[in-house]
Amino acid sequence: MKAVPLAFRGVLLGLLSSSLHAQDPVLATPGTATWQDQSIPTGTRTQFTLTDNTVLNWNRLLLGSGDELDFNFVGNGGDSVLNVLTGGRTHIIAGNVTSNGNVGFVSPNARLIVTGDITANDVTLSTLNVDPVDFANGGSTSFQGGAGKSLTVGGNISATSGDVHLVGASIFIQDSGQITAQAGAIRIGSGDGSVDIDSSGTTRVQTSGSGNALIAGVTRADVIEVNSSEVANRSDMGNVNGTSQIFFEVGTNGRISNEGGVIVGNINSSAPITGGLAVDPNEADNAQIVSESNLKLPKLTRPNGTKVASNRTVTTSSPMSASSNSSRQTRSTTRSVARNDRSKSLMTRGGFFGARGGGQKVASR
Repeated sequence: MKAVPLAFRGVLLGLLSSSLHAQDPVLATPGTATWQDQSIPTGTRTQFTLTDNTVLNWNRLLLGSGDELDFNFVGNGGDSVLNVLTGGRTHIIAGNVTSNGNVGFVSPNARLIVTGDITANDVTLSTLNVDPVDFANGGSTSFQGGAGKSLTVGGNISATSGDVHLVGASIFIQDSGQITAQAGAIRIGSGDGSVDIDSSGTTRVQTSGSGNALIAGVTRADVIEVNSSEVANRSDMGNVNGTSQIFFEVGTNGRISNEGGVIVGNINSSAPITGGLAVDPNEADNAQIVSESNLKLPKLTRPNGTKVASNRTVTTSSPMSASSNSSRQTRSTTRSVARNDRSKSLMTRGGFFGARGGGQKVASR
């Protein structure tokens, strides 16, 4: 069972006491979808059969931890479903969402909290609004408007053949969050004005207004792009199939800090990354820490009282290596290489995230 942080536990228990299916969606694109409910041991499974690009309007989405949504596309009419969460109260996805197409959840008027699992070809989560036609067409998509709410991700988000897009005024990926794009990119854009994503362009994520992105957990993709006014990373960030291309972009006076995270890849940053350590993938396997131990040898004498050796202390050293292998089998060792002084908690140090760092410039290439 997935652990839910204490900050959200009370909220989840209260909100999820309501039935998801007491508030069914309204189909905004007639003739493109039908659905039915099925009882399963953990709750309710709702199976959507989709024949074309589809828009579903939800006044309130509360998907319990045992419930499931499955969006199944049939035929060649389209492959995108946009779930527009229209109400002003917090929306929660704590169950499982699956699809053989592209899935988006957009909540322009309220917070969106995702502690469950979402698996689809392409996954978009946003607390800014988007035009349904632009979303369905892909390529260049503009997110804007809304009430400037936060997006919180603490579950497993997986794009099987496309990209993961996380958009909001503020974005929080929790320690329990695992974001993976198997064959595409992870694009994170935070701004209370607008976020523009062009999957085919050279500059793929552009933001306006003030935004904050705190990235923890695990982020895995061949390309990872983050654009925000302030970025704090404490995630295990790296590759899926090879060396990752990692891009950090902040505006004027923006800050990027690495708070105990491990970043493995070719890094391009618009500002110095303070604190922590980024690892060059070509050098990480050679990095070593030496563990020293002391052995005290006693004074030795012969039976006749003559001295053989005086007492002394011998120091021995054992090298330990930290690997950049993407499987992260020795994750605790890898993190010990990357951590700097964290005597103060993340939220008690200066700045929005308490993430000013120690002024150490990160190695990059």
